[in-house]
Amino acid sequence: MKLKIFLFNVIFFSCSTLGLGDFENENSPLTNEAYINSGLDMIKVEFIYQPLIGGKHEVFLTGDFNNWSESSIKMDDSDGIYTKTMYLKKGKYSYKYIVDGQWVVDENADDFIDDGDGGKNSVVYVGNKKDIDALRKVEFVYKPDHIVKEVYLVGTMNDWNLKATRMFES
Repeated sequence: MKLKIFLFNVIFFSCSTLGLGDFENENSPLTNEAYINSGLDMIKVEFIYQPLIGGKHEVFLTGDFNNWSESSIKMDDSDGIYTKTMYLKKGKYSYKYIVDGQWVVDENADDFIDDGDGGKNSVVYVGNKKDIDALRKVEFVYKPDHIVKEVYLVGTMNDWNLKATRMFES
């Protein structure tokens, strides 16, 4: 078992170091100017939150672009207006603000979608909305290494419904 773990680590880190694999989320946000100047195909997006109630707040940005982390992107405060400049790849991203521990929708968002918990998420389109919304065919394949009774495909395309999209053996 130790040999398997060792080999996995060698392969994982070797491929990543040599550029043979990108094991991080390809839509990871960038906030560092050094990355922007590296030639990556990223678009500048400005997120702005202005609370209805004045005073100091702790405001975080969370969404598809940071795997819904509740604390990785703290917004900058400037006289009660909270901002964060992000650099994202073209795409459609769901997001929310977390204000003093409460999840808040951006009422000025480009669009809104169901969040799967009876609420809604804000949506931002990075790039041309028409191109982003264009239909495309995607084939999902799962090849289990043991016998399974049922397999379901779950994601934003079916509002994370655990039983909505059953996969069948072909």
